[in-house]
Amino acid sequence: MSELKNFDLRHMEIFLAVLDTASMARAGARMGISQAAVSQAIQRLETSLATQLIDRSSRPVRATTAGTLLASSAREILGRVRQSHADLRGLGEISMPELRIACVNSFAGAVMPEVLTRLRDAFGSNRIALLSGIARSTVAALTEGRVDTIVTSDAVDEAVGYPLFPILEEEFLIATPRAVTPLDQLEDMARGGLPYVGYSATCVIGRLLRVQFNRHRLELQGEAVFDDSRLLMDTVADGQGWTVTTPLCLLEARVDPKAIAVRPLGRKLSPRRLCLITRPHEQSSLQKRLAQVMIDTARDTIPGKLRPFGPGLIDQIAFAPSFVRET
Repeated sequence: MSELKNFDLRHMEIFLAVLDTASMARAGARMGISQAAVSQAIQRLETSLATQLIDRSSRPVRATTAGTLLASSAREILGRVRQSHADLRGLGEISMPELRIACVNSFAGAVMPEVLTRLRDAFGSNRIALLSGIARSTVAALTEGRVDTIVTSDAVDEAVGYPLFPILEEEFLIATPRAVTPLDQLEDMARGGLPYVGYSATCVIGRLLRVQFNRHRLELQGEAVFDDSRLLMDTVADGQGWTVTTPLCLLEARVDPKAIAVRPLGRKLSPRRLCLITRPHEQSSLQKRLAQVMIDTARDTIPGKLRPFGPGLIDQIAFAPSFVRET
């Protein structure tokens, strides 16, 4: 084992930081060390493995074939070490210097300021990276270690075998301009004189709605589509159309409650489910605690934010629901 005398976990952490940031300077800033120290750590790692891991001639910096192979193993090894650390020392003694969270836009827009505060308090994190506007590549980002956890509503089927923690479940709503009374049937709204405006299929909720409309054989493509809740709800508030949305998307949009009218659809469409997903080898009480912080924050803050939109709207959300992963 003498060939591994210069190989240690710290070197692997630095190596992964270089790949994540595509820069030795930025990796040094992330790890709290100098660029020279980063370069030295990579050299020692390459010496211990007798192979080149970083292509230094490219800009930005990228891994060689050997480096790519090591990165996959290194993330799993470090995850298992962190898990063992948590098991041996106890959750309460561990702080997380950095948390990287990929989060669906609506949840981030509705409660993330409060979530960030509570995460800092709960985990002692000095740095929290929040990536919103997630797409289908998010599970890959989780697998590759570019994020530590994801909060999502449409990547559940891609993450079979991953630890999943339900955060909340919300029913869909009909939203109209204040001067228009929303009806409780989508078909009746579609036959009305006001055009439907909706979410683009390029965003998470747009894809979910497209599937449900097709399932119910509803022709609601929309004369105008948006990938941003604020733009969509501004259009509705301006009297240009009606839409289908959710309580969290209303909060994300920051729309004036006096400018729109909303009506719950109940179980006419399947509810939208948000869950927290982590890597399989990092399932632990640490991840459960992270999920619980998000659940508690949502439960404590969302009701007050929804109240101006009318009574009973909070009844359209179930916190920490129990649901079975669809297969």
